[in-house]
Amino acid sequence: MGEASKDNGNGIQVPIPILGGKATVKGAAAILAVMLAGLGYWIYDQVKLRDAEMAAIREQIRAVEKGRQAQLDLLTCKIDLSIFLHTFPKGAVDWSLVPANMYACIPNLKLK
Repeated sequence: MGEASKDNGNGIQVPIPILGGKATVKGAAAILAVMLAGLGYWIYDQVKLRDAEMAAIREQIRAVEKGRQAQLDLLTCKIDLSIFLHTFPKGAVDWSLVPANMYACIPNLKLK
């Protein structure tokens, strides 16, 4: 009928993903299997930490890029406004002809 198991219970069962079964390992191989499992978990954990740190760094980069882009847009608007104003003779600027997209960069001059 069935054979009695020759395994006395010492050792650990290690799954073999490729074959879809398990193997019993004993002694130094068992210690190595446990160490490899621990190493695999540690690597997995470190990759999660690295991914979280990289996501935070990417967010910081995006925030800096948005700020730089806003500064660049304002500078571009001021240059365009300056070019527009220099098309008129000195002191004869017709402010009603200023394009609407340049309103944001017109200086807010306050009289004392």
